[in-house]
Amino acid sequence: MENMMERLRQRDEEALQYIMNRYGNELIRSAYLMVKDQQLAEEIVQDGFVKVFDKIHQLQDESKLKSWLMTIVLNQCRSKIRTKRFRFPFLPFDPSERDVEAGEDDSPEELVVQMQKSESLVEHIHNLDHHYREVIILFYYHDYSLEKMVEITNVKKSTIKSRLRRARMQLRDRLEKGETIDEAK
Repeated sequence: MENMMERLRQRDEEALQYIMNRYGNELIRSAYLMVKDQQLAEEIVQDGFVKVFDKIHQLQDESKLKSWLMTIVLNQCRSKIRTKRFRFPFLPFDPSERDVEAGEDDSPEELVVQMQKSESLVEHIHNLDHHYREVIILFYYHDYSLEKMVEITNVKKSTIKSRLRRARMQLRDRLEKGETIDEAK
């Protein structure tokens, strides 16, 4: 990896391509979960990789490359959200993208109910305030520790804990009430 970092500092496009192939899909998924628009997510990540060339000298600890990339992408997502140049379209849930494991005892009806619950959860996550959505994505989707989240978001640990708690409460309340997305807005 050290050689790769040196090549990035020398603006080697093959090194950038390697980094894009290694981390690109995960970064796009994270951006998508933040902005809820696939094309915009891809654009944000592409712009993020351009920034890698411009700011690679700022990365002090090469072992933190992935966290550093995630920070760049999340900052760009926040910037897009703040500018409010776009509204969050609700993208339909695509069951083909989700793995629903069928147990031996699961009937087709139970699988449909599981998928509907999963769809509802995704919809409600998409409709959380971006601060809450961000911590939910980092904590549950990426399985980051609170310490790693502090590093990525540059937010105090106590604030992250508070946002996680509030996000969970909002999600639980909405799901228990069976709110539709239009009612939750």
